[in-house]
Amino acid sequence: MAQVPWFSSLVIGFLRPYAFAMITGILVFQIPFLPTYLKSNYVFPLFINILVLLYYAYGSILRENSARRVTSLKDLVNPLLYINPLALLFHYFGVESRRHRTILLPLLTLDHRYVWFPIATYIIFFLIAAVITIASKGSKKK
Repeated sequence: MAQVPWFSSLVIGFLRPYAFAMITGILVFQIPFLPTYLKSNYVFPLFINILVLLYYAYGSILRENSARRVTSLKDLVNPLLYINPLALLFHYFGVESRRHRTILLPLLTLDHRYVWFPIATYIIFFLIAAVITIASKGSKKK
């Protein structure tokens, strides 16, 4: 049977984002101190930020001919400046499906003992990205 190299690369390229999401989900959802029945609502910010960082790092390191190649740390954290405010807004009000199934609970309805974790995660990742962006702009001026 003849091998078809374009087919294997097509399948691998198609499954790559799903593999990153699954690996990141398995790693992130092993955090032991959060209640297990609502873990996805508390860990969602950490999951989305780590997923974006891993996927952009993969694209930078392993995809040498990519037009969107990440050439600096600023390029790597730049998507976090856009994702975190939008995700915080969606998480603050909650997300429901068309059939009114809750996908992401609003922050105000979460347990007050653990609500600090998603808020702190959004703020920390946003501030890290902002500081790196400002520092890289300052270093380019000199």
